[in-house]
Amino acid sequence: MIMALRYALGRRTYVTEEVPNFIKANSMYITERICIVMLKDVGNYISDRRNGIIRDDSWDHQSWLNFQNFLFNLAKGRNFNIVGYERR
Repeated sequence: MIMALRYALGRRTYVTEEVPNFIKANSMYITERICIVMLKDVGNYISDRRNGIIRDDSWDHQSWLNFQNFLFNLAKGRNFNIVGYERR
């Protein structure tokens, strides 16, 4: 899941929606460590986009923001320790 997420971040293709949907559908396999890594990666994407390093569509950006919210809600529901990985 992490490899697919990293591949899809910042791309301008259908993958940017397919990967988060796949991960959500398989969320039972997301451990605390996986969740933290994905939150870090999505957070880095959001920072890079804000700084102009990544230039993708607003649709893709919104998709990743929604996925970040999904991860935060999942972490909260499972009592994962995500201190330090708050929204950027």
